[in-house]
Amino acid sequence: MINTKDCELVQDLLPLYQDKVCSDSSAAFVEEHLKHCEKCRQLSEKVKKHEVEDIISSESNGVLARHRLKEKSAAWKAGLIIGGLLLLPILITLIVVISTGKNPGVLGVLTASMLLVAALTVLPLMSSCNRLSKSLFFGSLSIILIMFFTDLMEGGGNFFYWAVPTVFGLSVPFFPIIIHGAKLPACLSGHKTLISLLWDSIWLYLTIIEVCLHNGNMEGLKEGVIVASLCLIPLWIIVLTARYLPVNPWFKAGIGVLVFGAAFAFINDAYGLIAYGKQELCILNANFLNWNCDTCINGNIFLIVLITGVVASLTFLAVGICTEKLKKNQEKNKQEKKPE
Repeated sequence: MINTKDCELVQDLLPLYQDKVCSDSSAAFVEEHLKHCEKCRQLSEKVKKHEVEDIISSESNGVLARHRLKEKSAAWKAGLIIGGLLLLPILITLIVVISTGKNPGVLGVLTASMLLVAALTVLPLMSSCNRLSKSLFFGSLSIILIMFFTDLMEGGGNFFYWAVPTVFGLSVPFFPIIIHGAKLPACLSGHKTLISLLWDSIWLYLTIIEVCLHNGNMEGLKEGVIVASLCLIPLWIIVLTARYLPVNPWFKAGIGVLVFGAAFAFINDAYGLIAYGKQELCILNANFLNWNCDTCINGNIFLIVLITGVVASLTFLAVGICTEKLKKNQEKNKQEKKPE
């Protein structure tokens, strides 16, 4: 007759017995028991095959999966409740608009406002991935809708004047986040930085064009496009160099610093030349003994930035050259050490 208490004791000792860390007397007791107990022998084989760990792991995964499902279900319920609450003021306003015949633009503004709240609350709760990107996208879209219906209430004519600069302002901090979480075709997925910069550049020009045309300022349009172009060209050069030029990162840093320093030092001169045909180099007015004249101050600052950029650029390029030589020497030594 097999003692049940012996089975419980042996089952507790089996992991230690299999790992050979129990005492000799305990091992002998387990071996003697296994000769007579089929149930414990089967369990012993399972322990040998790590089936117990597999079972525990499977059960743990199941518990975690059920927990995630429970959390997701709770989030959906909370989202639906919040969404229902957000619909209440829309329905009430709809009834008031229909019964009183008032401007339906009020309903549009309220609906777009509730969509903005939903984008910041309901959407993160009910989304399983890219929550931030989705919230930013639909939140921005809701803001544009608010402007559209507000303009409708005001009698129209100002929507693009409000919306275009707003889209540009929202795009600068948020579009990189949105594009980072977006699923793009394989041919575009590796160029998200370029897409983001292109998007912001387009909306910058659209903002200048819309604002100047709305105000009838054609001279401002010309100046705005020139300034935007002079600022964007160095930025594009730096980004394209950093992203696509197949050279050492130190070389990229050297080129980027040099481009920035040169752009800062000569941007005023370039603007004067393009806008007014004025040929003048501000750095020629530099005089480090004179910091009272605006012309001298500008020349001093531009010259300092240019010199600093050149020195920093040469330093980065020198480090890059040394790094390349060191890398080549290491590869050469590895080749020489390889057995023939």
